[in-house]
Amino acid sequence: MAQALTTTSFCDSCKLDTRLLNEHYCVAFIKKNVGLFRNKVVLDLGCRSGYLTIYAIEYGQVEKVFVWGVGAMTNMASYFEALLGKEKEKRILQLEGALDDIILPGGHPRVDIILSEWIGSCVFGDSLFKELIYARDNWLVPGGIIIPNLANLYIAGISYNPIPAKSNISQVEFSNEEQHCTLLEEQVKKEQLMTEEFLVNSVNMHTAKVSDIDFEAEFKLKPLRDGQFNAFAVFYNVGFIDANGRTDILFSTSPKAIKTNMEQVILLTEKTEIKRKMTITGYFGIKPNEMEYRGVELSVRLSDGEDKADDDVEIIEQEGNENDVIVLDEDDDDDDDD
Repeated sequence: MAQALTTTSFCDSCKLDTRLLNEHYCVAFIKKNVGLFRNKVVLDLGCRSGYLTIYAIEYGQVEKVFVWGVGAMTNMASYFEALLGKEKEKRILQLEGALDDIILPGGHPRVDIILSEWIGSCVFGDSLFKELIYARDNWLVPGGIIIPNLANLYIAGISYNPIPAKSNISQVEFSNEEQHCTLLEEQVKKEQLMTEEFLVNSVNMHTAKVSDIDFEAEFKLKPLRDGQFNAFAVFYNVGFIDANGRTDILFSTSPKAIKTNMEQVILLTEKTEIKRKMTITGYFGIKPNEMEYRGVELSVRLSDGEDKADDDVEIIEQEGNENDVIVLDEDDDDDDDD
């Protein structure tokens, strides 16, 4: 079931709402880690709302911030001067042009910290993932840090009931002679979850490679209750791993977490009866979209079960598509002999 992921405009779809930024990046994280920021040279990659730069200066006491912006912000100097005052605004230098054409000014060939709202839909879609890797490899000092530097991508089975069309929902239909499925971006409520979540990818930006966008991972979903599921929801959390390996989760787009303006990606599938003892097994993948620089394509397929059929595995084919099956790990009840 390969599907192309489309999103709404880059700035509107991917930036986090102001309240979430204030609470997690700026107030909670930067204040708690002033020692990481004090007198450091910082790159704000993407800029977007500008709040990472503002609070790095106000609370982090950084020496200088280089800002490379995307989106609609055109007059950064006036924007930051209005919010910070003229003296503090002088500590901000705007970078213009393509990243590979830029030489950092002011006698600073490298930076100590990269701040970036780099995450997009399903982590990689419409994101700054590739730009962040370039900035890391070319400008970050040895031992420097990236904030946030961790993203964990999850999949879960849900019960989905269509709602009236909204302007911020993107929909793509994929069909051929054998199958038909739909991709949506929409808020998923925790009550819709029919299975536990399963981690399909974990990205550490200190070691990530551009090729990491292209992957396929097996998932094994445990139902939460008896019932039906007819879609998969894909979501993520974002965090920071410190030098000692401790992880601080900054925010999550899980249906169980505080709501943000980031919607979950929904992949519709055949309606299927499930029971708590079952295991739904399949594969989820992402690969670059060759037609769009920041675009990605999603795929989800259920295991054929041919190499897993044993006494403890029952293979059930979904109606209408002999290639899509669900592997159910459920002990067979032996019939009593008369």
